[in-house]
Amino acid sequence: MPPSIPFFAGDDFDENDDNFTLTEPGEYESRKGLPGADQDWTDEADSLKVGESTSVTVYSEENFEGDSQDLDPGTEQPDADLSPQPLKMTCE
Repeated sequence: MPPSIPFFAGDDFDENDDNFTLTEPGEYESRKGLPGADQDWTDEADSLKVGESTSVTVYSEENFEGDSQDLDPGTEQPDADLSPQPLKMTCE
């Protein structure tokens, strides 16, 4: 299964709201200009799911600094506080 992080503009994975799935592993300073995205997800991502073969680390500060949180494969965050934080996405 390819790596993925589905982002949803509403809480609780509401597919009636805007949504986007990031499928390219990498290091992202912000959610602005994510590969394949049709909008800036910096302030839009209110919930997310981590794909089965995906690991994600989210940082509290710019430049991948500050506190970090590891999200394991299959993690679901129905009401995520996703302020403009950098993230690293890897494929397992």
